[in-house]
Amino acid sequence: MSTKGPFGIEIDGSTTNKTWNANSTTANKTAYGDEDGYEAAVGEQLALIQKSQVGLIILSLFQNIGHKLTIVPYTDLDSYHQNDRCNSFPRADDIRASHPNGQYWFNNPEGEDQRVSRFEQSAAKGTGGGSDVKLHFTPGMWGNKDPKKQAPCDNGGKYGARADDVLVHELIHTLRKMEGNENAIPTEDKLRGYDDDEEFLAIVTTNVYISATKRNDQLRADHHGFNALAAPLNTSQGFLADSDNLSMLVKYYIDEADLYQMVALVTETEAKFNPFRELVFNGATYRHPEIKLSPRAVVLAAFGACPRSITECR
Repeated sequence: MSTKGPFGIEIDGSTTNKTWNANSTTANKTAYGDEDGYEAAVGEQLALIQKSQVGLIILSLFQNIGHKLTIVPYTDLDSYHQNDRCNSFPRADDIRASHPNGQYWFNNPEGEDQRVSRFEQSAAKGTGGGSDVKLHFTPGMWGNKDPKKQAPCDNGGKYGARADDVLVHELIHTLRKMEGNENAIPTEDKLRGYDDDEEFLAIVTTNVYISATKRNDQLRADHHGFNALAAPLNTSQGFLADSDNLSMLVKYYIDEADLYQMVALVTETEAKFNPFRELVFNGATYRHPEIKLSPRAVVLAAFGACPRSITECR
């Protein structure tokens, strides 16, 4: 049995790969509960995300994507294979289709397998077009909006470690796979802490979501743990003043134009930290006059997924 979430997202707590160990004390088992409880808990997180203008925009991008998203538990078996008791991840049913057509993808961008280079690429090329995806995520593992409820993987829910933050982060990865755009190109130098391009995009987008939920002191620094984003990078202008950050955001503008444009329409009052807004409304200032607010974004704002029309979007 499964539950229907917003925008065509399915929640399935009956995954066949639970395989809990009888004496397991891993975070995912203790946080799982039963199937109905799991589906209700994920539904609560999606509802929480949807209350934010930025969260609503992100969720709406799944509505007509042409592929199926199913959220399933992060299990003991996942913990074993990921070598991490505290994690979550999306997996494409068709791996090649989740990567750009005609491109090799990177197998080890985070450097977890020290036997091979971070720049080792796949043997086959991507076919593009996107894929159905199963997102492995257990909300009870993570920080709660109630700081009195300590979760197994909780650091107090700070710097992107709250359950809804983790889910938003994984939804960006999932979106990229469902679009057929994912390619985790390893980052270097000042951006090394992000590990790869995909993590950069997921973390920056999640930081805008965190800002929209009025937690501007909780922005995440990078992919190496859950740490604070330091000044001056914790403001929109300060973030883009860094040439590496600017180049990375410009790089993915074409792939994710709808995301950039709609998030750009979220006002500074609603999300103080919003590099997407800063870039889209000031493209010429950053020597990218081709980046500007499009008529399509205005139409989407009026009839689709944007903050000016929240009730119509649901």
